[in-house]
Amino acid sequence: MNAREQQYFHGVSIHEFDDTLQFSDFRNTLREIYEGSLKPGFCFENKYAATQDLRPNAYDYDDSILDVLIESGIHQKMIDIFGYEMFVCHAQIRISENQNDFSYMPWHRDTYVYEDNKIIGPVPPMKKLIYYPKFNDVDNDCLMFGLGTHLRTRTTRQADFAQLNEAQVLKIQNSVNNYTIFNTECMHHALPPTNGKQMRVIYSFCPIGQLNHHEDKGAYERYMEKLNESLHSK
Repeated sequence: MNAREQQYFHGVSIHEFDDTLQFSDFRNTLREIYEGSLKPGFCFENKYAATQDLRPNAYDYDDSILDVLIESGIHQKMIDIFGYEMFVCHAQIRISENQNDFSYMPWHRDTYVYEDNKIIGPVPPMKKLIYYPKFNDVDNDCLMFGLGTHLRTRTTRQADFAQLNEAQVLKIQNSVNNYTIFNTECMHHALPPTNGKQMRVIYSFCPIGQLNHHEDKGAYERYMEKLNESLHSK
């Protein structure tokens, strides 16, 4: 299957960053954050147990955080995969640690509605790009997907989660170059790192008409500045 077919049938596809100078700058920036050498004005904050999020805004930390998307042609890639234009609406850098094998985010969908008819999450579901950088020779299983579950939503929580017993599960590991694009309606499960700590860099994408789901438009505005500069320089 090509990437578009994988997204439609599986809800997830794996890609690779090119080994460029910009990508090297991106990784160097992430390594500094990973090692705790933060720039003035930035800090870590605990949102979930066993995790630390970069604050105040990941996209403000360094130009390389968004530049790597522009240089890698992610804007066009998202169009090629999903068939329509989407924009960065949120960027996050999180470091997780293993605390008694606790998962801060077990199996879930980002968007769903069950027995109580209460809609949870953005409609339609966001698409995300996630990168688990590998900085040493330590392998970590980072994320699991129930392939195709975005096509099989159930009306009750019990029935929805029961399908995981039969679903094909894909496990994502940390990597130097690989990143993952996925439909957030696909059921997924964040895994605690087996060894040490693990960073994740995640970008949320949505159509322009859905930007009102996010109060902070900073990531979108900065992304558009860089995207327009790139398009006009060609």
